[in-house]
Amino acid sequence: MTLGELYNHPEPGAHAGTCFVCGQATEQGWAGPPSDAFTAQSQCFGGAVHCEWCRSLLKDNRFRFYSWLLLPGEVQVADKEHRDLLWSTLLNPPEGPWGLYQTQGGQKQGWISAANCVNASSKAYRVAVDWLDKPVYLQAASVADHAPVIDGLRGVEVTKDSLRSGSWSMRDYRRAQEADMETEYDIACHEAGKPEWEVLVNAHYAPK
Repeated sequence: MTLGELYNHPEPGAHAGTCFVCGQATEQGWAGPPSDAFTAQSQCFGGAVHCEWCRSLLKDNRFRFYSWLLLPGEVQVADKEHRDLLWSTLLNPPEGPWGLYQTQGGQKQGWISAANCVNASSKAYRVAVDWLDKPVYLQAASVADHAPVIDGLRGVEVTKDSLRSGSWSMRDYRRAQEADMETEYDIACHEAGKPEWEVLVNAHYAPK
């Protein structure tokens, strides 16, 4: 199953071929790129059309501008009213099939790297991102171990920049030290730079 098939809102075209997004054969594809501004060709397969399933994602700006959770026939976007969507999904992933996308810039079609990687489990899964050319593989057990560390450090106002980079400002280190979180600090420094950790840090959300 592809992400387009999971979304299940096909837009049939008139051209047969191999979809350069998901790699599947189609009889109802669309010739050429979806727009003149399409810049994700380097992530694509070698086909000459995009299929009716992928087109519905390519032509809907929600899939480019927002992070999202995709369930059968439904997309939920992480907009201002749903800032906790990624964090809550990572902590309590659905049973398959489902897909998750995390964007940092809201400009690329970063989900294309996972177009044919629909998740079928809540124990191990992939998250498509727009800052790498491949999806990030996570295991629920590791998420369960690391989420409280991130939650605790963010709770004492350690910045996401320090958590992502491992190069902590003195102010952030002092916050962790004063909160008696040396163990959490050591874990965060060890995990910094790993894509799995970065996905979690980026996704973290706690109501104010």
